[in-house]
Amino acid sequence: MHREPRTLTNLGGDPCAARVLVLAPTGRDAALARSVLEEAGVAARVCADVRTLRREMERGAGAVLLAQEGLDASSVEELACGLAAQPAWSDLPLLIFPADDAHGATPLLEPLAGAHNLTLLPRPVSVPILVTMVKAALRARRRQYDLRDVLARLEDDVQQRDRFLAMLGHELRNPLGAIRNALYLLDLSGPAGGPTAVEQRNLDVIRRQAALLSRLVDDLLEVSRVTAGKIVLQREPVDLKDLALRCLQAADGAARAAGVTVQLEAGSDPMI
Repeated sequence: MHREPRTLTNLGGDPCAARVLVLAPTGRDAALARSVLEEAGVAARVCADVRTLRREMERGAGAVLLAQEGLDASSVEELACGLAAQPAWSDLPLLIFPADDAHGATPLLEPLAGAHNLTLLPRPVSVPILVTMVKAALRARRRQYDLRDVLARLEDDVQQRDRFLAMLGHELRNPLGAIRNALYLLDLSGPAGGPTAVEQRNLDVIRRQAALLSRLVDDLLEVSRVTAGKIVLQREPVDLKDLALRCLQAADGAARAAGVTVQLEAGSDPMI
């Protein structure tokens, strides 16, 4: 299947994702900035105020270009809230022309400078430098959209895994139910004298393994706990001699079939 290469104009597969939002309320600055960017092949959308800017940010943006003259304390706070509401993968680039007499971030911009992707543009700035810095910001933004796509695929993979585990758990319950019912019927219809020692030992193995599988299936069905890593381990003392005996009984059938005799020699005291 042929796929078009992604460019700055189709960033993230969404036209809104590659555009630059412009807020420059003084004179014709906004119109001139949009004209310069569009001549360089970059889509731009002029915003009349910060409220419009925030609304357009929610629709999607590759970068924000604004002049400090369009900001006051309340608008900076609203802009910061809009940036904080972005998805976790998002670090929207802000390109800001500071006040004419500022050589760095002014106190007004400090709420943005500490926690957000902020770049201060020099004044005056040449057209080639402006275009270069905007395109650099858009390339960085494209990597963020790539990360978003990777996270979306991983989340989809996790959801598919959870659905598979849930289906597997339900499917395993059917044969487990049949095994436990068969054991119950064997107890009811067993010989009058009871099972032989070998038969009793084999029945005990089947009961223990069926109970173990039943607990495992119950844990498997709690998909949310598996996903969240909240499986609770119940710690209790274990008799190593009893554990070794169970392992021996589980392997006894295969050992006999291979002509091998396996014996356990242990003392009478528990080994805990």
